[in-house]
Amino acid sequence: MKWIAEVPAAYQEDEVKWLLIEDDPDDTEGYYLYYLASLNPEFGFDTWHQTMAEAKKIGTTYGIELNDWQPYSPTVRP
Repeated sequence: MKWIAEVPAAYQEDEVKWLLIEDDPDDTEGYYLYYLASLNPEFGFDTWHQTMAEAKKIGTTYGIELNDWQPYSPTVRP
């Protein structure tokens, strides 16, 4: 499953406007946190985290509250 949150304008650095969390149950059993300049995942970078809570905690440094995360689908965008 994927979760997405928009970075508030006051926290947008290095063109990071969106954070996207994706679980990886089959390979690393962890979570990737993507730092995106747009909703196109080809433009950004990522970090790996052992838990969803750890990945979401990084989001707080970008001004994202825990309740800001929304389920993500490429066909239904926030």
